[in-house]
Amino acid sequence: MGRRMREILLFFIFACAVVIASAVNREVTPSIALLSPRNGATGLENALVLTWAATPGIVGSCGACEPLVYYRVYIAEEGDDYADPVEWMENWIDAYGLSYGTTYLWKVEMVVQDTLHVMSEAFRFSTKEVDRHHVSVSVTPPETGRVRLEDEVFSHEQIQWVEHGKSVIAEAEAMPGYGFSGWLLGDRFASTEIRYRFFVVEPLVLEATFVPVTFRMGNTMNEREGWVDENPVHGVVFAYDFFISSTELTFEAYGKFCADTGVPFPGDSGWGRGNRPVINVSWYDAIAYCNWLSSRDGYARAYDDSGTLLDRNGRVATDVSQVEGWRLPTEAEWEYAARGGSSDIRNGIEGEEKIYAGSDTLEEVGWYSGNADKQSHPVGEKAPNEYGIYDLSGNVWEWCHDRYGHYPGVAAVNPIGPETGDMRAIRGGAWSLAAPSARIANRNYASPVRASNDLGFRIARTLF
Repeated sequence: MGRRMREILLFFIFACAVVIASAVNREVTPSIALLSPRNGATGLENALVLTWAATPGIVGSCGACEPLVYYRVYIAEEGDDYADPVEWMENWIDAYGLSYGTTYLWKVEMVVQDTLHVMSEAFRFSTKEVDRHHVSVSVTPPETGRVRLEDEVFSHEQIQWVEHGKSVIAEAEAMPGYGFSGWLLGDRFASTEIRYRFFVVEPLVLEATFVPVTFRMGNTMNEREGWVDENPVHGVVFAYDFFISSTELTFEAYGKFCADTGVPFPGDSGWGRGNRPVINVSWYDAIAYCNWLSSRDGYARAYDDSGTLLDRNGRVATDVSQVEGWRLPTEAEWEYAARGGSSDIRNGIEGEEKIYAGSDTLEEVGWYSGNADKQSHPVGEKAPNEYGIYDLSGNVWEWCHDRYGHYPGVAAVNPIGPETGDMRAIRGGAWSLAAPSARIANRNYASPVRASNDLGFRIARTLF
């Protein structure tokens, strides 16, 4: 090859290298452009996808390198400041839960290599108009509880505009010393459920009602002998008055029922009858006696044949305040009576709590394995409690109306126990057991067909 040809070839190689180097080091200007929804779009749904196109550019001499790019998405209702941005790796993002009939502004910031920041222009779009209704939710009395509605919590009155046909959940929470009693929707009673779902198809007035707690139920003294089922301690509200017998039902009283109906007389275990508490009776035997006594005294019977509560019109009742006839006390009624009723309870708080019904010393108020000589004793021989009621601690276990189950975690209004369950609650301890069984807070259960010589009952009735 001649000298001239070599010079030409070297020049060509040098020129190509300059061109390539220039291309490698050329910086492409980064850019970002919003795509959809288009600027000024109207009539959109309240859930949509925001998209954009971005060119991060080529920075430095590494033309083959892929730069690290992410985005910050800003959105706000027109007239408001932008909320903190959402950091995102894709060039699209879902926007949902938007309000109807609202104009929004949005923009996207591109961040390249954590050093270069490029902001798009802001686009505007509007969601479509829909029918909305005025919903007023209030707490009655004010400040006695709280309501959560659409992620807002308030304790007085809240007014919101809600989209037509929307399902809304309101949740009630009682303040200390109060219990939730139910929802009023307009002029009708709607529900006693703490969480209440309703549909908005017209303007509504919803009222959460609360009532003062009558007493606190459970292991309120945090006694170490307590069992798990004595917790949680919770408020109980009685929105009615009731009577509970001052003694356990005796053989003498139960014998009249047997004589009148032909029901067999239960055994007395050789201890005698008369004024001793009736024993060897099942839960079903006890409610049969209650229905017989209701008929004798002119009241509507409290139970059907399966043990379901009935109101004064003979319809199935879920609210014990509507039951007229003689019945077994609920667990809550029994414990309230054992605590001495209202004698020392103020604003739901018991002033002078006792371990047993009427005393901290069981010997004074009850029969148990330490003093009973292995048998039951005539009712009323020990001292009564503050309410004038005998033998709530010891002597014999007492059937309650309730099915046995866990306590609720919130204040309960007119409680009657779980809706389902095979066992029935019994309370009070017995002559056959040690002192801890006779504690006011202690709970136990038995099959409703069980009959034993340490189990009896007392009676109660709602007062109208």
